[in-house]
Amino acid sequence: MGDDIKHMKTGLTVAPRPEPIARDPRPRVRPSRTGAMEPLLVSAPESAQLLSISEATFWRWDSSGELGPRGFKKGGRRLWLLTELRAWTEAGMPRRTQWEAMRAAGSPAGR
Repeated sequence: MGDDIKHMKTGLTVAPRPEPIARDPRPRVRPSRTGAMEPLLVSAPESAQLLSISEATFWRWDSSGELGPRGFKKGGRRLWLLTELRAWTEAGMPRRTQWEAMRAAGSPAGR
């Protein structure tokens, strides 16, 4: 009762604790600082997550030529263009040799 009198005197009330926020289980690329734009480049772990495969499988596909898009080194990291990964999956995920031939021929799926 003493606490009730104290709160009445000060006019303060005790706020209820907020409910914990449920996390979205779907894989996603880390949001940018603004949260509004997608990244242009993605790392191997992010690329693997987008393709729903393990990072080990991603590297195995890259070294065997099963992964179509070639990554490139920038700042000591290997990165892939997000748009190219999307176009490659929309084209049916062809092997690298076929993917590069499609891109060289100007195939709409290869752009």
